[in-house]
Amino acid sequence: MCRGSENAAPAASISFAPGAVLGGRYRLADIIGRGRTSVVHRGTDLSVPGPSVAVKILRRSHWNNADEVTLLIAEGSRMKAFAHPYIARLHDTGLEDGVPYLVMEELTGGSLRDITERGCPVSATRAAELLEGAARAARFLHSAGWVHADIKPGNLLLDGQGQTKLIDLATARRTGEQTDAVPERIVTPSYASPEVMAGAPPEPRDDVFALAIIAYELIAGRHPFDYRPARQTDIVSPPPVVSRRAWASLGAALSPRRAGRPADPLALVRGLRSYRPVARLFRRPAPCPA
Repeated sequence: MCRGSENAAPAASISFAPGAVLGGRYRLADIIGRGRTSVVHRGTDLSVPGPSVAVKILRRSHWNNADEVTLLIAEGSRMKAFAHPYIARLHDTGLEDGVPYLVMEELTGGSLRDITERGCPVSATRAAELLEGAARAARFLHSAGWVHADIKPGNLLLDGQGQTKLIDLATARRTGEQTDAVPERIVTPSYASPEVMAGAPPEPRDDVFALAIIAYELIAGRHPFDYRPARQTDIVSPPPVVSRRAWASLGAALSPRRAGRPADPLALVRGLRSYRPVARLFRRPAPCPA
């Protein structure tokens, strides 16, 4: 349960600056992440010794937006319900003068966006290693009848041991759940399937499509659709240095139509592990600078 008054209007004077203490327990430090509607601070739990935590708080511009307040509270409820080794762990939730916040484990290894933004290709086996945690988390959600609906590099964070974990369940939806919101409001268009962008309710194969885009981006060093929304007429060419078996798996997951994609996210990861360089078929990409 969130602590504090759920009906309290946000106080104009409230501050979430470094040094502020929420709920009499969590002292905020520097900002370590920024999203469209929220910011994430590093924090210290004053009640127990231990590692720092991550505290997610709505941006001031959204304090009086009832939909965004409800969404962040719902995210906390989903994180609690969907506890899993490859989903960021929720420690606590609270309300500070009517503003909701989530207290989560701090994942200190950066995000996959840090890797994809460099544009430096990795091997298919390395891509499989980076995506396995996310694939297992997505599979867990799917088995419970839910779809993450916004898998993207920025929502895949690495812990101190290099394990990838899925974050941001705010836009998770029940499989087949329809919404009146425009797609751009609830998904990231450059990682969404053509069906979702057309307004169709999400299904597990849409999460698989998003994972496949990230896999391609990791292996090829570029986005398969140049960061524009995918269309059902798009045909993707194999990235450099990939085996036929690995491409069969990745290409199927990138199918422009749901029927051609596997429903199991782990099928993509297993296929990528069949990687063997085939230099005679595809040119090896230039190595990244150290």
